[in-house]
Amino acid sequence: MKTVTAQLAAKMNNAGWQPKKSTFWWVRHDSDFKLYYEGQDIPLPLKEIYAAPTAEETLERLPSEIQKDGHYYSISISKTKINHFWIDYRYYSKYRIFHLKPSDLKADYGIFSLAEAAGKMYIYLKENNLLKEEVGKDQ
Repeated sequence: MKTVTAQLAAKMNNAGWQPKKSTFWWVRHDSDFKLYYEGQDIPLPLKEIYAAPTAEETLERLPSEIQKDGHYYSISISKTKINHFWIDYRYYSKYRIFHLKPSDLKADYGIFSLAEAAGKMYIYLKENNLLKEEVGKDQ
């Protein structure tokens, strides 16, 4: 099962990702992070711990559409020819397609992991105040 990297898990945490439960956790004891799964004993002491969401866990939290500047943008998930993933929100006008996407998502390139692509979109939406999460929703 692929999860986000430890670095992206830390950024997601800083952006507001606070799960009530998680299947995987990135834990740093000394200099390196190690991935643990639910139910596995995590030795103490530890220096940092972050939930390591899978693509499914993150995609469940992304809205199917968002509203911005009076337009509705629908989520789009694609896989490129080089097996990279692309997640953005699209609004189709009469003459053009408008995209909302993280700035480091390059055209026709994408991201190697679907979990990473979803995590980066989560951060983008949080940083741009486009993600309205329900309080008390099981995360």
